[in-house]
Amino acid sequence: MTAVGLGLNTALLFGWGAFVAIRVGYRLRSALLIGLADATIGLAVIVANALIK
Repeated sequence: MTAVGLGLNTALLFGWGAFVAIRVGYRLRSALLIGLADATIGLAVIVANALIK
């Protein structure tokens, strides 16, 4: 169950990051890269969680 939550969190970080970047005027490619950077934060949380357990 935790894995599902962490995966959803990563997807939401990507989606919201890209959405907000587009809304403030970034081009699509740059917005997707920003979303990817945000999703990377989510992946770092998943790795940290796996290392803690």
